Amino acid sequence: MPAFADTNVVVYAFAKDEAKVAIAEGILAKQPIISVQVISEFLNVCRTKLGMDIATPSDFKSGQGRF
Repeated sequence: MPAFADTNVVVYAFAKDEAKVAIAEGILAKQPIISVQVISEFLNVCRTKLGMDIATPSDFKSGQGRF
């Protein structure tokens, strides 16, 4: 049965704590199932808590998109 990764696992892959990063990367290396909800929650955390600029689909159409 395939494993499912929670939002926290994906967020921890970007943490400053190297131990959390290593564990999260180990889990993600096994290519678990990640739901649309997890992706949405992760992007929200990136934008609100990590201060990342998240491009929207319209940004890519206009040539302004960046990762």
